[in-house]
Amino acid sequence: MVNILGNLAAFVPLGFLRAESRPELDQAGKVVLYSFLLSAFIEALQLASGQRIADIDDVLLNSLGGLLGFGICRLFRGVVTRRASEAAC
Repeated sequence: MVNILGNLAAFVPLGFLRAESRPELDQAGKVVLYSFLLSAFIEALQLASGQRIADIDDVLLNSLGGLLGFGICRLFRGVVTRRASEAAC
């Protein structure tokens, strides 16, 4: 359980910040692809080092964490936009 939550939590900020900092990448598929590629690169480095074990579950959970961060970013934007429009009235 710690491994699952840790992998999810590790990439939530990446998904959030990627969507927030790069408006042209504000698509779920692009954020998931970016998270997937970064995680796969990290796992490949672990495999090549021989010091750690590479695990496909980590790649999948990290990608899901990036998607979760993207969803949180979109939710946050919706709340901020709604409150700003309510304040303008």
